[in-house]
Amino acid sequence: MARVIVVGSVNADRVIRCRSLPAAGETVVAHGRTDGFGGKGGNQAAAAAQLGAETWLIAAVGDDAAGRDAAEDLAQYGVHVDLMRTVHGVTTGEAVVVVEDDGENLIVVVPGANAVLSAGDVAADLASLGLAADDVVLISAEIAEDCVRAVVMACSAAGARVVYNLAPARPLADWACAPHVVLVVNELESIQVSGAGTAALALIALAERVGAVVVTRGKRGARMTQGRVGLELSAPRVDVVDTTGAGDAFCGALAADLAAGRRLTDAVATATAAGSIAVTGAGARGSLATRAGLRHSPIPNRTDFGSL
Repeated sequence: MARVIVVGSVNADRVIRCRSLPAAGETVVAHGRTDGFGGKGGNQAAAAAQLGAETWLIAAVGDDAAGRDAAEDLAQYGVHVDLMRTVHGVTTGEAVVVVEDDGENLIVVVPGANAVLSAGDVAADLASLGLAADDVVLISAEIAEDCVRAVVMACSAAGARVVYNLAPARPLADWACAPHVVLVVNELESIQVSGAGTAALALIALAERVGAVVVTRGKRGARMTQGRVGLELSAPRVDVVDTTGAGDAFCGALAADLAAGRRLTDAVATATAAGSIAVTGAGARGSLATRAGLRHSPIPNRTDFGSL
């Protein structure tokens, strides 16, 4: 099996549970709090490793207890953490996650050491790994755009595939619209990135720019296009505990299946099931899918909705 190489963020998470999410200017009383680890990079790497992929993480943490503990936590999932840099004099990234009782959340992130990771660091680390054509590199927008560009350029030279989770949303650069890039966004992000008025129009607009687009839709599953041919996949029905990290679980599973040589359509089906499993536990990594767990999960239904 080829490798999954994740370039991304690592955070220490503080998760606060309350009856409902506060509106602007509103104070609500929490009924629980837990501390753990997150960051899109860390979550995605843990999800890929949990599914058996040989997974490496390129990231940066601070020279504090949170950074050391985050590395130890990821290693327990089987993630190779040798390339996680420790930045002196900087704190590890932090996230405050507020989760309401029906599982929806809001998240505030303090980047910390994540903002220090440079394009030069990323290029050097990918070179040290000997990036190969069958590797899959997974990135998100929680790191600087020049780091993302370094990944896309390195993968273009090596012939490797990129899974680009453009979250949080920011403009889609022309250099990211390459044949070897699979773009992953949720419905809101698809609208923000494309500038279209609806998610349906956003998918069409993105399909005109990117060869492969995957739009996650929460409990409604996912939509994807490849070569402007559309496919919709339903999500298994589950009891939702916490939606934190579900998108990261989706992306990690997608990358793991692609690294295993599976077709994109099959990888999206696996990712849809993995995302559903992820919401059944508390915290960003509270219920990551395993291969055994996926075998017992309902297979997402597929609907071809034709050429866009």
